[in-house]
Amino acid sequence: MFSAMHIFDTHKYINQLKAVGVPEAQAEVHSAALASFGEAVFDRFPTKADMKQELKLLSVELIGRMDKLEERMNGRMHRLEERVHGELTLNRWMLGTVITGVLALLVKSFS
Repeated sequence: MFSAMHIFDTHKYINQLKAVGVPEAQAEVHSAALASFGEAVFDRFPTKADMKQELKLLSVELIGRMDKLEERMNGRMHRLEERVHGELTLNRWMLGTVITGVLALLVKSFS
């Protein structure tokens, strides 16, 4: 986590307060309170490592979801291929029957 000490220079802040007439004891207390507040706020921010870990977890979850989606799509494609194959087979038989009937009528009409 971040440390308010990396962001907030308490010594510089105390000197700034003293420069405008704030007593040193009061400036130190105010600086300590502000630093404490900063630590409380910045400790809630995720670190780079936290973000990398979260990204890794999200990546694993996304890959899992994509795998499940791929399985579902493959299953649907397989069922669709089977249905189309069945319909094509039926259409071939129907066409063969029609052609046979037409040929039979042609043979009969010329005999």
